[in-house]
Amino acid sequence: MKKQDIVEQLATGQMSRRQFNQSLMALGATMVMMPVGSRSAFAGSDDHPTVFTWEGWDVPELHQPYLAKYGESPNMAIFGDEEEAFAKMRAGFKVDLTQPCTYKVPIWKDAGILSPIDTSRLSTWDDMIPSLKTIPGTFEGDKQYFIPTDWGLTSVLYRADLAPEYIGNETWGMLWDPKYKGR
Repeated sequence: MKKQDIVEQLATGQMSRRQFNQSLMALGATMVMMPVGSRSAFAGSDDHPTVFTWEGWDVPELHQPYLAKYGESPNMAIFGDEEEAFAKMRAGFKVDLTQPCTYKVPIWKDAGILSPIDTSRLSTWDDMIPSLKTIPGTFEGDKQYFIPTDWGLTSVLYRADLAPEYIGNETWGMLWDPKYKGR
């Protein structure tokens, strides 16, 4: 599928969030990755990079291309929240790749714990949806500090017995349904 097809289907509602995420994964990247520091060797204790990420993003299913190429998973280090990760890295914890949310990238960059990404080494960079390359705060001039390749999910939870009209018709609009104001 061409990037313009993805953009058009997303804009017209013909593509679900799940399908969009699958399309991003098909671009060939496996995680939101930012190189950290300027080391020639991996931070890990062996020949694999250390990936500092959220709990749940460390499962082998999310880095199958890496497993296929190298036969083992990268070293995984887990953080509970971005403040913990930021503090740990500022204190000297060495990692090769990390995964903050976009709104934290400028803070991490300004703290000197992120390095620019050499996008010329990414075979799928030219196929990326242009607006995803220019998320505010994730680049500076021609230096890219962030590559979006997955999303976290936010959902509305509700009791189906109290809002049966939304069963099978989940929508963010239920948050503004006047019927449920004040609940």
